[in-house]
Amino acid sequence: RIPGFYSKLGLAKQDRHLQHTQELAVGPESSTWIFLLRAFEVLEQDFEKFDKSGDGYIDYVELTMGIPLVDAHMRLHILARLEYKFKLVDQDKTNSADFYEFIYLGFLMTQDGSYHDLVEESEGHDIVKKAFIELLSWYSQSDSHKRQRLTIADVQQFCLRHFRMIPANIEEIFEEFSYTSSHVPGQKVIDFVRFMKVLTMIIVPDSRFHPKRYKPVKKALDPNKMMIKAHGG
Repeated sequence: RIPGFYSKLGLAKQDRHLQHTQELAVGPESSTWIFLLRAFEVLEQDFEKFDKSGDGYIDYVELTMGIPLVDAHMRLHILARLEYKFKLVDQDKTNSADFYEFIYLGFLMTQDGSYHDLVEESEGHDIVKKAFIELLSWYSQSDSHKRQRLTIADVQQFCLRHFRMIPANIEEIFEEFSYTSSHVPGQKVIDFVRFMKVLTMIIVPDSRFHPKRYKPVKKALDPNKMMIKAHGG
């Protein structure tokens, strides 16, 4: 008899059984649902760390406070990436980001770096980065028209594939965020950011960032908190 062998074997069987059970689980019990719930919880916590005033927005200067304290060259590199990606996110040019823009910014930062570059003190770097990687893959797989937009049928297929069910209110949720796009003529669609909102309403219905409750008022642009831009000689 090998000491501890059978106990380890038993634990391994339990782990496989748990994994198999989660793979067959439906809705909130499914592994993907649980995984995304944990990722959203981390994102909410990280956003609230920046949002000291509690007004539901983070300005650019506040965001730079989360950058890791690394050597000057690396910090400038991260700042350059952050400024470029922040401009992509800040569509209304108010120099601030709401929760969903923050999620999108985090997603963009992980495309050529890591979530840690945006939020050094996050307690869930790994799960958030993994979630962004998986979500991009799942989003692309669900995009039946290959136009970087999802139709209601695409979203329903996503739910079936990953949650093994279609939420009863999915059409209502989709309708709230969908729009008409020339990318997919004749059908309403959602982009990646709206997809995040749809998932929030499905997975975290009690969140303070639920789109029906989260209605922050955009800040007036503060000239004292404008981005510091480098000017050539």
